[in-house]
Amino acid sequence: MLNKEINKENIDFYLNEFAREFKRLSKRKAKIEIIIIGGGSALINYGFRNSTYDIDAIMFEKSISKEAARIVADRYDLPDDWLNNDFVRSSSYTDKLILHSVYYKTFCNCVDVRTVKGEYLVAMKLKSGRIYKHDLSDIVGIILSEKMIGNNISYNRILDAYKELYNNILEIDERILKDLKTQTEMSAEELKEKYDLLTEYESGNKQLLLEFNDLYHIRLDRDKINETIESFKESKMKKDV
Repeated sequence: MLNKEINKENIDFYLNEFAREFKRLSKRKAKIEIIIIGGGSALINYGFRNSTYDIDAIMFEKSISKEAARIVADRYDLPDDWLNNDFVRSSSYTDKLILHSVYYKTFCNCVDVRTVKGEYLVAMKLKSGRIYKHDLSDIVGIILSEKMIGNNISYNRILDAYKELYNNILEIDERILKDLKTQTEMSAEELKEKYDLLTEYESGNKQLLLEFNDLYHIRLDRDKINETIESFKESKMKKDV
């Protein structure tokens, strides 16, 4: 059986099941807090994402939380890492995210869930910048969604959020910054078109990465995956000429 996707209709159900198991395993009444970031946060806060296979979260009760998540995964045929703390080992993590998280819901009176959204979620996606995931399209989707409710996230607001989270704005490629500035100035119609183009681009890159893995069986460093995809794409184009 294939692992199930997590979508806007069932995410609260799975989080509630996680909270039930956490409460049972911990045998206590104290509340804990988890902060959902990345695609899970986009799924909760916006309508452009249909689903995700995993939820990245900052979890403060790691051992019990991991066991509770595993039980829910086994029960409902979810991916083993459907709710995981792996994000804290990535370059996108900073403890400053906690300061900019916002309350979402409390489940089973024991798990408070918070999320990150707006320019801070854009900054996170900008930091990650994976061309084979949803980072690029999520940036456009967030800008578009906020624009639709009258909250125009400016280029400078995003840069300020990035500086606050990660300090060094100079690490971002100038071409990426140029694209970002253009996106913040686009109309809703232009953003919708851009979103569709980027999702197609990311989907193609994901297929290339799968093809590369099938051919070479190499475990790639996360920071080098984008470069590897582009090199592999270029080599395939040369062979086709």
